[in-house]
Formats: sequence, structure tokens, C-alpha cells
Amino acid sequence: MDLSKIPGKSKVIEYKNDVPDKPVVSVCVTAYNHEKFIKQCLDSILEQQTGFDFEILLGEDDSTDKTRRICKQYADKYPDKIRLFLHNRKNVISIGGKPTGRYNFLYNFAQARGKYIALCDGDDYWTDVTKLQRQVDFMESHPDYAFSFHPVTVIYQDASEADSVYPKDKPTLTTSELLTRNFIQTNSVMYRKQGYKDIPVDFMPGDWYMHLYHAKFGKIGCIDRKMSAYRHHKGGIWSGSGSDPNGFWSRYGYSHLMLFIRVLDMYGQDEHKKSIIYNNISETAVLICEHADNSQVIIEKFIDTYPNLASVVLRALTSGLALLRRDIKNRDKSIQELQKAYEAKQAELNDITSSKVWKMRNKAVRALGKKKV
Repeated sequence: MDLSKIPGKSKVIEYKNDVPDKPVVSVCVTAYNHEKFIKQCLDSILEQQTGFDFEILLGEDDSTDKTRRICKQYADKYPDKIRLFLHNRKNVISIGGKPTGRYNFLYNFAQARGKYIALCDGDDYWTDVTKLQRQVDFMESHPDYAFSFHPVTVIYQDASEADSVYPKDKPTLTTSELLTRNFIQTNSVMYRKQGYKDIPVDFMPGDWYMHLYHAKFGKIGCIDRKMSAYRHHKGGIWSGSGSDPNGFWSRYGYSHLMLFIRVLDMYGQDEHKKSIIYNNISETAVLICEHADNSQVIIEKFIDTYPNLASVVLRALTSGLALLRRDIKNRDKSIQELQKAYEAKQAELNDITSSKVWKMRNKAVRALGKKKV
């Protein structure tokens, strides 16, 4: 998709504003049903201390709660900073049969006027008032870098786990490593703006793809300083991968495979990178088969659509089946050991109940008029 010509069934309304035409940074925020979080998100961006102008592109996706009202209040209060885009649900892009914020996300990119683009979802927030300045300083002094990021604090809204840091370890800052795993949290990234003429929409997750898309244009930089917070809560899509793996992989399994197809279009000419992508496809196919009730439908559809990758998927499933058989064998062995232990204890109990001492005990109990046990 050419983002300069992004289609839509309904016109997006840009709320009145006085934002300067040439900001250095465009901060893209997507919001939907975030009434509990959006104020903290926007405040953390507005508090940024910079020596340059920046704009906040706030895409509100026609929420069913008070999010839109709050966004309008902020746009009225900060007309020189916030460009509010009021979306209609007719434009929503569904993936895996479920509506997503993809159109909202891409529309912000299409409207960005800054030299750099920073991201923050409406349910997350920044924790360092110098974040934008530090990242711009880095990008300005490293013109050969395509984007920069930093570690983030992961907060579990339900306190089910202690706060943690992501990524846990310092990754190797290469495209190959980024192909292997997404070590960049969305609200930590700052991209050097590109043309965005060829962005597909039929996959999940979108942020991993965008990181890899920008990696085509230069190096990856990391500022070793925690400057934002990612909120893990039940309303988030990716929280479902742990709490409801069947629902998650049934709904998003195919679109996850499609991510790697789109990445293969970008990096498939490099044999090393292609092997990493093939491995991702294999591992995803195994996860789908392990967790999704509709795994057969997903895998058959994928193989029918991409028959040249059938061998990659089948090798993975064969390997996964071998591991499953080994796991079953180990479990059978454990069950056999437990059975033997049980039989040994049963034999000990039989010896006790047939002994003279046990018989004398029962005789004494009867003499006292109590029930035999």
C-alpha cells in the first residue's frame, strides 16, 4: 500500500489545530477504548523537553468509551501540538476476523511531517522527559542509522507479575538478530522517515514488520536508558498469547505466518536471512499446531497459497511430531515409575494389615465397641 494514497470507505476528520508545518519529530499515537490510559500517555509526550518543534498525531478510532471526548479536550487545550484525527469504524482493517488499529496506525504514518517518527500506543507512556531530545541527538549525529530504540519497563496492570525490563538482555544490533526476534518495543522506537510506498496490511504484528522495513535503510541504534513503559493488560492483543493461546493462535496464526511472507519479500535474496525467516515459519507452524483448534485449516490454507514453502512447514511439523513423541515417551516412563512406586507402597500396606500387630489392634478396637477401621 502506498501510504500517500491510503484508501478508506469514510473520510477521516482532522480536528482543528495550529500545529507548525515543519516539526522535527512526528509522534504517532493510536487510541481505541483507552479512557483509563490516554491522559497519562499524552501528558508524558507533552512533557518532553526539546529544543525543536514536534507534533503529536493522535488517531482516535471511534471508541465506545470516553476516549474520543478526552482526546478532543487535549486537542482543544494543546492546538499547537496535537493533530487529532477522528476515524470512522468503516475504515477499520480486520485481521484474522477481528478489527485492528492497523488503518489508524498507517494513517498516522501517511500524515507525518517530521524528519523522524516516534511511536506510542494510547495505553502506554513515556517515563523520561528527555527521551525525544536524546533520540534526535543520536539520529542527528549518526546519519547512517535508520532508527534508534531503548529498553522499556514492562508493567503488568493486574500485578500478576513483577515489573520487568524489555529486552532482558542487550541484543546484537543487526538485521539478522531482528529477524530472529523482535527485541524492540513499539513505544521506544524513533524512525528516520521514509517514503512508505509499499507497506502491506495483511499480517501481524505490524511493529515488527515496520522495524524490519526501516532496517533496510541503515543501521540500528540503541540508547541504553529506560525511557518508556509498556503496559501489559487484558485488553492488549498480545497478552492473549499467554492467557488464551488457543484463541490467539486460532485467530492470528495465519496472519503471523503472513508476516514472514512479507519479510521474505524484503530479505529473501540473502541466503542467511532467508534461512532465519524459514525457521520463523517453521516455529510458527509448530505453535499453531500445538495451540490452535483450527490448525489444520490454517496450515492447509498456507500450503495451498504458498506451495513452495510446503517442505519448510512439513519439516517443522515432522520435527515437532518427533519431539512430541519423545515427550510422550518420557511421560510414559514417568507414569511407569509412579506405578511401580504405588505398587511398592501398596505391598507395604498389605504387609502391615496382615501382620499380627494389626490383627491385635483390630481386636482391641472391637473390644472397645468402636467401628473397625
